[in-house]
Amino acid sequence: MAAARVHNDCVDDDLPTAVQLLNRLTEQVVSITSHVRDLIKKVQEKAHQTSKGLSFLDLKYHLLLFYLQDVTHLMCVKTDGQSLIDSAAIQRLVTIRTVLEKMRPLDQKLKYQIDKLVRTAVTGSLSANDPLHFRPNPENLVSKFSEHDEEDDDDEEEEDGDKKDSQKEGLTNDRKYRPPKIAPVHYAGDLTEADRQKERADRQKKAALRSSVIQELRQQYSDAPQEIRDRQDFHTDRQIREDQYRKHYEESMMVRLSLSRDQKAKKRRMVGMTTQLGSITHFTDITALTGRQAVDMDSSRPKKKKKMMKKSKKKMFKKRKAERLQSYGAQSMGSQSSSGMSGRGSSGNPDQSEPESNQNSNQRGRRQSDRQTERVTASEEDVDLAQVLAYLLRRGQVRLVHGSGATGLQLVQSVSDSDEDSDGAWEGRLGHRYDPPVDSHPDTQEVDRSEIRTQILLATASSNLKGRHSFTHMLAQREQGRCRGSSFSHGECSRIRSHFLPNFVAHKDTYQQKAFCGVYSDDGNLFLSACQDQNIRLYDTSRGGFMLKRTVKARDVGWSVLDVCFTPDARSVLYSSWSDYIHVCSIDGESETHTALDLNPEERRFCVFSLAASTDGKEILGGANDGCLYVFDREQNKRTLKIDAHEDDVNAVAFADSSSQLLFSGSDDALCKVWDRRTLREDRPQPVGHLAGHRDGITFIHSKGDARYLISNSKDQTIKLWDVRKFSPKEGLAASRLAVTQQNWDYRWQQVPQRALKRHKLTGDTSVMTYRGHGVLHTLIRCRFSPEFSTGQRFIYTGCSTGKIIIYDVLTGCVVSKLAGHDACVRDVSWHPFQDNIISSSWDGAVRLWEHRQSHLLDEESDRPREWIRGIEERTE
Repeated sequence: MAAARVHNDCVDDDLPTAVQLLNRLTEQVVSITSHVRDLIKKVQEKAHQTSKGLSFLDLKYHLLLFYLQDVTHLMCVKTDGQSLIDSAAIQRLVTIRTVLEKMRPLDQKLKYQIDKLVRTAVTGSLSANDPLHFRPNPENLVSKFSEHDEEDDDDEEEEDGDKKDSQKEGLTNDRKYRPPKIAPVHYAGDLTEADRQKERADRQKKAALRSSVIQELRQQYSDAPQEIRDRQDFHTDRQIREDQYRKHYEESMMVRLSLSRDQKAKKRRMVGMTTQLGSITHFTDITALTGRQAVDMDSSRPKKKKKMMKKSKKKMFKKRKAERLQSYGAQSMGSQSSSGMSGRGSSGNPDQSEPESNQNSNQRGRRQSDRQTERVTASEEDVDLAQVLAYLLRRGQVRLVHGSGATGLQLVQSVSDSDEDSDGAWEGRLGHRYDPPVDSHPDTQEVDRSEIRTQILLATASSNLKGRHSFTHMLAQREQGRCRGSSFSHGECSRIRSHFLPNFVAHKDTYQQKAFCGVYSDDGNLFLSACQDQNIRLYDTSRGGFMLKRTVKARDVGWSVLDVCFTPDARSVLYSSWSDYIHVCSIDGESETHTALDLNPEERRFCVFSLAASTDGKEILGGANDGCLYVFDREQNKRTLKIDAHEDDVNAVAFADSSSQLLFSGSDDALCKVWDRRTLREDRPQPVGHLAGHRDGITFIHSKGDARYLISNSKDQTIKLWDVRKFSPKEGLAASRLAVTQQNWDYRWQQVPQRALKRHKLTGDTSVMTYRGHGVLHTLIRCRFSPEFSTGQRFIYTGCSTGKIIIYDVLTGCVVSKLAGHDACVRDVSWHPFQDNIISSSWDGAVRLWEHRQSHLLDEESDRPREWIRGIEERTE
């Protein structure tokens, strides 16, 4: 009973509200019924003309009305408790809704016009910014003078020369207004002549970089395979872009654009092969890249003068008639003089001499123009031949020798030593034929005075040593209690470990294709390897092991994965290839998540050769083949910086220290540049300084981690140690640039010429130390500092084209150890951050882990070069 009473109370409370809603619904139904009856009456009386179709708004409103009717009908049926199955209203609702969805694009395009008409109907006037306020007013074209003053007389046009002053003021004597003849002039702003010359040089340089010669050079010296495609010239590309734009405009605006007669003729000309054949026989001017003044071929050609049609049709007809009569008289008089007289003008008739002189002057003018055209054509041919000759000399296909000709020079074809073994060169297996030169007495004057010597001696506890201290002597000192503690210090442990370098292959893994790069994680528990088979392999190296943990299939790979690195937390890996993207793959967990980071480059063929992650993992630094540095922010998920850094490919990038504020970059222009992240601007990129001294392109750079020292590996077969506090002067930049331009050999498949092995320093070389003894051929071979924990960063280790691992002493410059065992060049090496293990990645498809093994553990001098031991003793005394 209580529940029934509560139910009755709820019904009594909601009953008034329900009655009120039903009454309102009844009133709305009555209103809609009256409107529908009025509409039906108008349709029956043919008040709405539909012979030309319904208007858009009428159709839209009628559909909405029908839609509301069907919805109301369904609500009534549902209220009565009836079933909606097989109801015709549902089918009508679906049909009306489909039509309304189809009308939505038209509604969006007509939204502006509809809103404008509704606003005009409501307000009764147009807005102040409405475009109709600026429509042309034809009444302003009506002349303000009388018809008598506006009569045009053809004879008065002959007095144009006497009316120039009045025309400049805009009003002539016949009181007819003529607008002054003002030629449009380009506004150059506040630019000086030097700024304009700089912009002109930049444009010429960009145009030269797009030339066919430079494109072929890029393909030749690039580390990527040759790409064969149907190439088109500039005019064809522009025509294709115009056609695509016209097609997009016609489809979006639903109109058909008509082509003019000139556009049709141009389109017919583009179908032929004239432009393609022209690109074969004509080379773009590339003198802007060599530092000389570019030849402006457009300015050397004779310009056509525009003929101004100032005369009326009647006067031009009279002029042409007089010219025809004059030429006919000249021809007749010339025939008479040639038949009756022996000399020109001997008849003494002045009427004959004048047309003959005019004719001769015209002939002289034609001959002069022909000679000028011939000179221009000859200059073009000379420029083209000079560019072809420079191109062939740079590629090493021809060379100049002393001959017996007029110039004393003779052009002969060069034959490369590696032509017969080109396949082996591309496989990186020609290193055994090249024995890299080693400095028997390296120049250590700069490094002896540098701060890095003190740092290394302190890190290895060698600063206070006097005389010879072997490992057995150190053990005796510890047993006698002469150490500073109960055991060796960290520096003494590092010095002891320096005598037990890796020399034995403990583990090995073999791939079917070339291994390109491999790197340890910061904690040394993981090792990352990338191969040309598009697989990225992750190894577990904890506790001295080497076991394959996971294989990740790389995505969007062009030719090979070129660089890989860990994020600081070792939960993700970064890799790059010939692609517009840097890829991030998470390795934390069972599943893999690939994320593509779009760098949005401008180059059609784009590649990131080197990668580096900041200490916090928020930013990614990359160096690309377009000469630019790219910084990608992972939190914002976009590219934040694009720096036009170098004139050639950027092969290596690195962060200077853990702050990630200083950036290092190395390029094929043989320069290392230092950038400050805090003052870097994309519109005006200015490096902090330049480091010049290499004679050829840089393949890799590695920072010591203290924002002061870095090393660079180069194609000139050297490694250089740099102090970023000692930048190179302008003379050094010029000398390095000149040395690069003189290199005409290809390190990928040719042997190193003797002229490239020069030992003297370039002018302005500010490097602290130079290391020689390894080969840089076939690919971008990498070098690094040894770890600080185990060796005190006393060594520099690098791969070699001979299939070896070369280890240098930083202070002496001597080769400490050579690890041989690979059949092809070693592209990358990585030293364990805490253990005495080195992993090498080679083009023979092998990844090897090296550790120290020796039968006589106390004989630390058995495998050491005597020069290296003697140099250590001299520097520790």
